[in-house]
Amino acid sequence: MDEDRKITSRDNDRLKEARRVRDGKDPGKIFIEGVRLAKEAVRSGIAIKDIFITGESKSRLGELIRSAQCDAVYELNDQAFRSICDTVNSQGIIAIAQRPVATYEALERSLASSTVPLIVLLHGINNPSNLGAVIRTAEAAGVGGLIASSGSADAFSPKGLRAAMGSSFRLPIVSGGSFEDALAFAKSSGLRVVAADIKAKVSYTEFDWRRPTMLVVGSEAHGLTVVESERIADLVLIPMEPNVESLNLAVACGVVLFEARRQQSHR
Repeated sequence: MDEDRKITSRDNDRLKEARRVRDGKDPGKIFIEGVRLAKEAVRSGIAIKDIFITGESKSRLGELIRSAQCDAVYELNDQAFRSICDTVNSQGIIAIAQRPVATYEALERSLASSTVPLIVLLHGINNPSNLGAVIRTAEAAGVGGLIASSGSADAFSPKGLRAAMGSSFRLPIVSGGSFEDALAFAKSSGLRVVAADIKAKVSYTEFDWRRPTMLVVGSEAHGLTVVESERIADLVLIPMEPNVESLNLAVACGVVLFEARRQQSHR
């Protein structure tokens, strides 16, 4: 490795730029930390720009680094490397990559070929770890993609990426836009709009999930507003024991999505 690709100072401009990406201050790039997530990014064809490694990981991760086909690889000493980490254990590799951008058209194409004819609207989800867990659950269930409305956490933040464990690289995720934009897309695409609600009369197991559908998932703390719920044609209930107030967001979403998958497999 050339001397000019070795970095020893935390004040290096490349490291300052990496910290900006890590902290969400460069909307065009994403911060990928750790071996598993870096491998998932490479397998998924994510455009990796720069890779930062430690001297210890240089030989151990040689194959992964070569397969990334990135613009530049920088070897950092331990102090410099720790200055850009987002976790305690980053496994000696951090990649800066181009942020994947999906359109509604891409979402429609994915929906047409997905195992389950369903997309998920994440509306007002503030916790990036919860949002990432829903993305991972959605891919596991076979849905076509997701929409994260403005006001939701960033699906491609470091915490969101770690929780999704690579699913964010493979599913189309349309970020930004309003609740109304998502409803307009559902209408133009012929999707029914459904949400889980404790006041609903119909159990999620009694609902027909085989038709193209958009499942709306509201915020962890407050769910959907009354006005938003009134805009949704179908509300379904997840029956629970009376002493349990609510389910974790990803668990509730998974319960519904895998029922949709079960119904689809019995067509």
